[in-house]
Amino acid sequence: MTSITLNDNVDLANFIKKYTYNETTQLFVRDSNSISLNNITISNSINTSINLSSQGIKNVNINTFIPLISKITNTLTSLVLSFNNIGDEGASALANNLPNTLQDLYLSSNNIGYEGASALANKLPNTLTYLYLSSNNIGDEGASALANKLPNTLQALYLSSNNIGDEGAEAIISNLSRLTSLSELYLKYNNISKPIINKLKEYLDGRANINYYIETQNHTLLIIIILVSVLLGIGLITGIILFIRHKLIMK
Repeated sequence: MTSITLNDNVDLANFIKKYTYNETTQLFVRDSNSISLNNITISNSINTSINLSSQGIKNVNINTFIPLISKITNTLTSLVLSFNNIGDEGASALANNLPNTLQDLYLSSNNIGYEGASALANKLPNTLTYLYLSSNNIGDEGASALANKLPNTLQALYLSSNNIGDEGAEAIISNLSRLTSLSELYLKYNNISKPIINKLKEYLDGRANINYYIETQNHTLLIIIILVSVLLGIGLITGIILFIRHKLIMK
């Protein structure tokens, strides 16, 4: 893969003209406002990846880079927008512009709720293989909407730290049988109960070639044990030890 970073005042059109033969090109665009978006022609032989992570993109300026996406709808295979703040409005706008060639979509840490997740669910292309949505707040409703619409081409699903409870987890479980290509499932740090976690593990353990991470870390319990330990004069270290022993017993 060819990886090239485009910084300020770089004409994307001139860059693209250099890659009109069969190769994979990865674009890292550091300042989307300074990239020329006019008169761009791109060869269909290119697999293009755009990385706009940590660019401070918000829902109010989501349209800044959507024209860039629309210029390469025939070649875009990977879109990285992690660690921005596009929110539900930005996710909805993005959903309406996802190309049918897209394979990897990175949207972690973007303040996306259930409305944004639902909008994305209705527009996910059938070519998608990797979906990264960790550290948002899609909840049960967003998780259920996604689970029901995930394409069977999906190989990896990242939904850690999303305030997903039992309802959302059950929706994911009910759709796993049709996701035959899935090999990675991340559901850590949600609000899934122990019985549902065990149910999910039981299903996944009976399925070959799949890695999963679904433990829920109970920070509330840790805080309670430490506070009680301090109040009783037991001490901070002892409180942590008691918490660890409790977790080992619960396994």
